[in-house]
Amino acid sequence: MANEIEIKLMLEAKHNQKQRLTADTLNKVTEVIRSIPALKVMAEEDLDLLNLYFDTKNQDLYHHGIALRVRRTGSAYEMTIKTKPSARTAGLHVHPEYNIALDARPKVPELALFPQEVFAQAIADGLSVASLQGQIYNHMGQECRRHTMLLSPSLLNDQHQTSSIVELSLDEVTYQGQHGPVYGVELELELKDGEPQVLSFMLAQILHHMAQNVPEVLVRAGGMSKMQRSAIYAALSQVPTCDLTQVKDAETLWHALSELEAEIFMNTQVSVKSTDKFKGLIELIGQIPESFVAASEALKELARALDLCLTSQPQAKVEAFRQALGQSEFVQARIDRALAKL
Repeated sequence: MANEIEIKLMLEAKHNQKQRLTADTLNKVTEVIRSIPALKVMAEEDLDLLNLYFDTKNQDLYHHGIALRVRRTGSAYEMTIKTKPSARTAGLHVHPEYNIALDARPKVPELALFPQEVFAQAIADGLSVASLQGQIYNHMGQECRRHTMLLSPSLLNDQHQTSSIVELSLDEVTYQGQHGPVYGVELELELKDGEPQVLSFMLAQILHHMAQNVPEVLVRAGGMSKMQRSAIYAALSQVPTCDLTQVKDAETLWHALSELEAEIFMNTQVSVKSTDKFKGLIELIGQIPESFVAASEALKELARALDLCLTSQPQAKVEAFRQALGQSEFVQARIDRALAKL
């Protein structure tokens, strides 16, 4: 088991978000990344992926925080379980991941090959691994054309050592939607070696150069995984609704932030741009002098790198969230404690 640490972004046509980005535009994006002086491209590769997701008809795995996938990369197969993220905000995803190489495509994955602790909560709720095994089936999937780059910083400093390695993936994804295929382009930065801060450093470089050289491309934070998007497009799940009344501690704050992000960013009419107006969420966290490590540190760090922009449509939701935090006894107690130290 390893923790996968990555940043997910969505790329769209600036003036028509439903219009597919052309091959020329995507080539331009990769050319811009190659030309960034602060980054060194160590290797590149083109891959064709097929992602197949499995669950029971009652979505027992999903309801217990388990995502089960079989992926074909070229002619190689691998099955993966991802569990609930330990952090997911402003595009940053950190979650445990279990990978097992396969000799061939299975009809269904063999759950017994994974560590049993993965299913601990499901077992506690009365389900067995054997019963889950007998019920799982391939219920959705997507095809993906991926261009990968292995990147390292070309500038040596205290924060971002040149030994750090990040894998950039530019994915053209075709989802199996309820009413036909749904297309999307995702840009992911996954930490392979080094400290997580290098992700923010690289992303800041990439977004700055894209804003200068590919202004026709709109960038927005990717609040959800490919599996979550697949479930929504296939009408197997719904976009989560942010509950603004349950902020009582750091965990519920993180949960509310994640739901708000998903609710805002899954709306294709709402855009996040690489400019300087993604201040609503950032400012309300900045008003709390003592930071919450799980929820706000990643958000603030990425805010400095992303400098994102919300369009006017979600501002009412952000303002409502700000007011809800202002009424939270937990948040107010942290503010009072910090002020008492001044």
